[in-house]
Amino acid sequence: MRDLFNLDEKVAIITGAGSGLGEAIACGFAQYGAHVVIAEIKPEEQTEVIKKIESFGRKALYIHCDISKPKDINRVVESTMKEFGCIDILVNNAFTLVKESSESATEEHWNRIINVDLKGPFFFSQSVGRIMIKQRNGNIINIASTAAVVGLPRGGPHYTAAKGGIVSMTRMLAVEWAKYNIRVNAIAPCQFETPSTKNLLDPDSPHLAYIVATIPLGRVGKPKEIVGPAIFLASQASSMVTGHLLVVDGGMTII
Repeated sequence: MRDLFNLDEKVAIITGAGSGLGEAIACGFAQYGAHVVIAEIKPEEQTEVIKKIESFGRKALYIHCDISKPKDINRVVESTMKEFGCIDILVNNAFTLVKESSESATEEHWNRIINVDLKGPFFFSQSVGRIMIKQRNGNIINIASTAAVVGLPRGGPHYTAAKGGIVSMTRMLAVEWAKYNIRVNAIAPCQFETPSTKNLLDPDSPHLAYIVATIPLGRVGKPKEIVGPAIFLASQASSMVTGHLLVVDGGMTII
C-alpha cells in the first residue's frame, strides 16, 4: 500500500513554492521522491527551498515566473522539458490577495487578482496540459480556498471570484482531459499559518478569535497539514479521483 503514494522520479512544477503552502508541498513531494521545479516570482525565497529539496536527494530547479504573463509560463514549461523531458504534476498554488470591501474594490485590484489567481492557473494548465496530452498522462492540482465555498465577511470579492472560478475550471478540465488520462483536482484550505496570513493570524489581531471560532477543530492549519492531501491527489492513491474539490478546513464549511 505504501507504493500508492510513491512519487519516485516524477517531475512536478509548483507555482509559488518559495514559501507557505507551496514550499510545504514542494518539500513533501521531494520527500516522496519527486523532482521539483519552483516557479516563483520572488528569487530571494527559493534558496532555502532548493536546499531542502536537495537534502532529500531530489533535483530542484528554480525558474523566475510571473504567472500573470503567459510568456513566463511557457518559458517555465519549455525549461522544465529541456531539463527533465517530461512533466508529471502541476500544482497551481501561487496567488495574490487584497482585502477590501465590495463597495470599495478597484478595477486595478480586480484585474491584478483575476490575472494572477485565475488567468495564471488556466494558462499554466493549458501549457502543461499540451505536454500531458502528448504523454497521455498527467496530474494537475489547483489550490483553491474555502472562499470558493462560503462567503467571507472580511472583503475580497475579486479573490473569492477567482477561487470560485478555479473550482469550476478544475471540473471542466477534469472532464475535458480525462480521455488523455489526465486527472485534475483542487484543494480548498481554510486559513493556514503562512507569511501571507501573518498579520491576520497574529495573536493580537481582532480577526483571529473570529476565524478560530468558525473552525470546529478550534485552530488554523499548519503548512505541513496540506502535504498529505497534496500527495494523495498527486499519487496513484487517488487514481480514480478527478474533478474533486478536497476541502482541508478543520470542518469550517460544514457549519
